[in-house]
Amino acid sequence: MKRILVVDDEQPVVDHLVRIVERELADAFTVVGTASSGRETLEKVASLQPDIIVLDVRMPGLSGLDTIRELRRRGSLAAFILSTAYERFDIAREALELGISGYLLKPVTKDALGQALKTASDQLDRRAEEKRREFDGQEKDVQLRGYVVEAYLTGLMLGRNDLGMRGLREWIGIDKPWGLIAVAAFVHSAQEGRKALDLVLQYKSRAFCGPMASGRCLIFQALGSASEAEEAEAQLVATLRAAPGEHLQPENLRLGFARPRLVEELAQAWPEALIRLSGKTPAASARFASGGTFEEEEEFQTALMEGDQDRVRYCFEALLVPFEAGNPSLSDRYRIVALLGWALGRLVALGYLEESVAHHGMDFDDLRQAADGQEFCLLARSRLPAITGALSRAQRWSVWVSRAMEYIRVNFGQPLTLDLVAERAGISAKRLSRLFVDELGQGFSEYLIDYRIEKAKVMLSLPGVSIKQVSKECGYSDPNYFARLFKKVTGKTPSDFSSVP
Repeated sequence: MKRILVVDDEQPVVDHLVRIVERELADAFTVVGTASSGRETLEKVASLQPDIIVLDVRMPGLSGLDTIRELRRRGSLAAFILSTAYERFDIAREALELGISGYLLKPVTKDALGQALKTASDQLDRRAEEKRREFDGQEKDVQLRGYVVEAYLTGLMLGRNDLGMRGLREWIGIDKPWGLIAVAAFVHSAQEGRKALDLVLQYKSRAFCGPMASGRCLIFQALGSASEAEEAEAQLVATLRAAPGEHLQPENLRLGFARPRLVEELAQAWPEALIRLSGKTPAASARFASGGTFEEEEEFQTALMEGDQDRVRYCFEALLVPFEAGNPSLSDRYRIVALLGWALGRLVALGYLEESVAHHGMDFDDLRQAADGQEFCLLARSRLPAITGALSRAQRWSVWVSRAMEYIRVNFGQPLTLDLVAERAGISAKRLSRLFVDELGQGFSEYLIDYRIEKAKVMLSLPGVSIKQVSKECGYSDPNYFARLFKKVTGKTPSDFSSVP
């Protein structure tokens, strides 16, 4: 419904136009007001905000054309229709220059007014559509820029240094020759911390924030020269510490900075930042001391089950960080060996990896006998291409299976049924059951049991944890049932994994 303001210094003309609209055109138009002069028109437009203004050319004081010019100057977006008793070329020409949508000769007929209003309405609709498209285009540009920035920062985390990275830098507009890389590690509430970090960097710095990986994310800032790095680092730390709330304070956020590098040579900056983080902050050192955390192993497993190659790489690199500068213990070596063995075996079971390739990768004597941490990491990384290659050939899990897997990951200790998980995933239980078999090669119940047992293995290996506690934490209220199920799946009893009864 378009809103109309009728303007004429002759009241009978105003009444005539209002009657036509109310009697013949009320389905599409409504008269919201009238005026008898240009000055009154200016006042009423400000308060009534009409879509279409029908006004006389000749009026006392401001003419119709002068009124339109002043309204245009004030930013009015209304469509204008002129009415006049005389057909004059000079007036028509000025009206055309002002973008008038209609020109009526008095006395105005019903058909002429209806056609003029329709033309004005169509003009407004086209203008609104153009504005919408312009806004959508701007919004898409912002979204696209966000995707490109994330792709570039993801590449830095993966150690990429190719022509594609150069193209991403050019698209973003990074024209400075040097770059500073830092790792931000969150001790608690990583997702909330990441949101707070992104918000502060976006509005109060020239740095960019990368995606999350194992409770960490990358911070990148372009530099004009290497000498700017020390000041940029200090400013960044000060900005983050000054942010409101607890997410970016020292008790929750740890920072590790790599040395500044030329942007073409940033491939090794992320691993260096991780090492600096683990070596420079006591809390971080304690966290990394035994080759990463069990949460990182869990995220590696989750990423592999979801087919996310990048997260698999991120998590694996995080686990290897402490080994770069030292000689890993036998127990730490076996943790990595067990994780790689699980990944290769899982991909074989899903049909994404040939058994011969997996068997070759599972010959772990080289990892056990590696002379030092650097050789160990090099040999461990040599298994990743087979894993990520298999994932690249695998079909990504559907959104419903991914939602179900995520819900199980977060709530595995609660009573879970197929119906409940299906409801949370937004799909019927019957269809979810079929998708589990099609996409994961096992039924829902089998997947849930396997996931809980894997979690139980980790918990049972922790000192001071009883079988009864683990049973409850994994969603089994009856320890005896849990023990029978555990042996059925693993071939061993829970006590084989735990020193506490």
